[in-house]
Amino acid sequence: MIEKEVHLLLVEDEAPLREATAERLVDHGYRVVQAESGEAAVEHLADFAFDVLLTDLRLPGIDGTQVLASALERYPEMVCIVVTGFGTVKDAVEAIKRGAAEFITKPFQFDQLLHVLTAALEQRRLRSENAYLR
Repeated sequence: MIEKEVHLLLVEDEAPLREATAERLVDHGYRVVQAESGEAAVEHLADFAFDVLLTDLRLPGIDGTQVLASALERYPEMVCIVVTGFGTVKDAVEAIKRGAAEFITKPFQFDQLLHVLTAALEQRRLRSENAYLR
């Protein structure tokens, strides 16, 4: 369970995976908004400052890299995690260069996702705390 309410935008075009992941994240205390496309994600980002973006890389229309860029342009402190079923080392390096905190390949274990989320949020908290203390 997480200590503070964390708002997460989940972008995945495969409805069964998106819905199952969202349900499990809610069970672990996350407030989840689902988006089935990059376009829907960008609309949600215009309306709300999420703590976390969890996006598929390959999406119809606006892809995950464009969603990532849009999110970080608007909210530079947002934790962004990229997930893909077609992951290559090149894709992972590119996602990290663009500001993603982590890159996960499908199929993934839910516990792996939780670990990545927890670690990324803790890293953001420590950066914020460090900046405050300076």
